Amino acid sequence: MVARVPKGVYTMKARCAIIKHNAKAYRRAVKKVKSLMLDELSEMLHMNRQYLASLLRNTGKLVARRGKVVVVSDLSPKSLSRRGRKKTYGQDVLEALKRIWPITGFASSKHLVAFIRLNCDLLFSHPEFKDLRQDTKGKLLKISASTADRLLKPYRDKAKLKGRYRGNPSSSNVKKSIKVEAWFEKPKEPGYVEIDLVHHSGASGKGEFIYTLTATEVSTGWTEVRALKNKAMIWTRRALDDVYCVMPVPLKKLHSDNGSEFINAHVKGFCKERGIDFTRSGRTGRTIRPTWKARTGPW
Repeated sequence: MVARVPKGVYTMKARCAIIKHNAKAYRRAVKKVKSLMLDELSEMLHMNRQYLASLLRNTGKLVARRGKVVVVSDLSPKSLSRRGRKKTYGQDVLEALKRIWPITGFASSKHLVAFIRLNCDLLFSHPEFKDLRQDTKGKLLKISASTADRLLKPYRDKAKLKGRYRGNPSSSNVKKSIKVEAWFEKPKEPGYVEIDLVHHSGASGKGEFIYTLTATEVSTGWTEVRALKNKAMIWTRRALDDVYCVMPVPLKKLHSDNGSEFINAHVKGFCKERGIDFTRSGRTGRTIRPTWKARTGPW
């Protein structure tokens, strides 16, 4: 069989029908033909070869399965084996994450996992979480950031603030393409530069005023400051070009917050042209302050 069938094309019902149709011919065939049939069916149905052979041999016969006599010919999606890796993090963990996530201010999954591990004693002893089972608490302490992100993804999409990307629709795609870096992942070697923007607006943010772009090399503390006319992308790019030329340490990584002055195609292109890794902080969404003090880390 030269052509290949992608996984997921055949439903369980379709697999049962194919196995039933070929079972009689399989039992009558010689060993060489049986081997060819198994090769093609296992490639086409994406099923284990030995399990497929047992179904073809026993279709229409009475066989013992788990202490009961059953007829294998009554194949159905429920009768086929669904063996595989069982889910470790179920609905109990998801419900707990949905309750803890707002306390962190809807932080990224990396920060959420770090928050749980840093505040486990305070968190699990609080009256709001006294109903958590012991095994659920253990799973929350072991869960990875990628698993938490997968579980919360449907609810994160629903919780997005309306109109967040109304001013710049493409910023969503740009933001997703920039890797999130947590505060505890920062490298110690020279070349790691953090940038931020300071507003010189006084008590009111209305009208025109000067901004200051601050670029600090973390290992040495060397800081470069540039004045910006406004938050336009072109001024940010020009300021970064100037900082890159005068920085005494070769710039290897650039880290910023989620402001529109940094999360845009101009700054991303600046980093790509010079082979600089560009990362951003994971703080997203609106902040909900908890009713109890927690160690959130310097993010």
